[in-house]
Amino acid sequence: MKLVGSSDISYAFVLSDAVLRKLCQLQQIPLNEEENLLFFGLRGSRLALPEYERAYSFQQEHLIQLSSTDYLHPRCLLGQWLPSEKKLAVFPGSTVPNLAYVLQNRKSRYEYNCMVYGSYVYEKSIHPSDNSFEPHPAFRMLEQAVFQLDHYTCTADQQYVISYQEDATTEVGYAGNQIHSARNNPRKTLNLPFRDASYSSRFCLEDYYSSFGCQVIVGQPEAYIPSGYYNGTWNAWHYFQHYAYESITPSQKRFRYLLWPAAEAFAITNGHSMPVLRYGSSGENVKILQKALHQHYQPLTGKAFYTGEVDGIYGAETAKAVIRFQKVAFGGKAKGWVDPSTQKYLGIHMCTTPY
Repeated sequence: MKLVGSSDISYAFVLSDAVLRKLCQLQQIPLNEEENLLFFGLRGSRLALPEYERAYSFQQEHLIQLSSTDYLHPRCLLGQWLPSEKKLAVFPGSTVPNLAYVLQNRKSRYEYNCMVYGSYVYEKSIHPSDNSFEPHPAFRMLEQAVFQLDHYTCTADQQYVISYQEDATTEVGYAGNQIHSARNNPRKTLNLPFRDASYSSRFCLEDYYSSFGCQVIVGQPEAYIPSGYYNGTWNAWHYFQHYAYESITPSQKRFRYLLWPAAEAFAITNGHSMPVLRYGSSGENVKILQKALHQHYQPLTGKAFYTGEVDGIYGAETAKAVIRFQKVAFGGKAKGWVDPSTQKYLGIHMCTTPY
């Protein structure tokens, strides 16, 4: 079985509190300074320097780089953010399903998915909830999400590929995605050159990860590290879980999780900004969107794409309306979030400084 990966894109930039705040502003994600710890994900990125221990500590900024997601290796960053202190920590991981595990477990398209960018809420919990395999303290999603479903395909030269493009099925529902460890284990890895190797940061970054759509951080709960191996700085999950459960916010039960494309953070550092709306957005721009969807009608039923209240909240019903509109406007394709092309097609203009 051959699997297709991609080479990295080497665009490095500084990720800081200011960049995260700008991302929130452009997406109309209100920040409550009294919120203690927030989670975030940057799809398509990795640490730019091998200073992993520093990256796992809360700093004012971190040097990261863009990286192509190949659905095989952890090519995303998950982070923890303390807005009141203007500090953040970043951890290698993945926000997309792993093709190797999908194939190994013969998962159908309705058993794995890819979360669409947006703002979601998680709470402390045990993963998996049925305690079936290596249960450990983690975080479960509390509400509906926007996600994409797609088949993996086999090319003419017998290579398996997976890619979530706009023609994938986009839905709103209970995806069941959690935030948990990637379950890296040299004795069980599917990456045969690393079988029985020692734990290291390099191993975790080149190893496959355990995910059918959950957000995962490289590493392994201490209880499941094989005998003879040690828990070291390679274990990003140890730090992520420890901060949320013990040292930073032991009493905090729920956490907002903000998922963005890393390319948008990179664009901000280069002076470019683009107002967009996604699940979890709120404010005047969302009201503009809802009013526009009220005034556009579905060709088959004659009903407005959105019939709910103009409340300025981009929740499940607004997300469904956006998906319906995009499928009509773009030949069956839907992103599930409002980009400039969707804004143009709706005939709306959004303020870049909505606060």
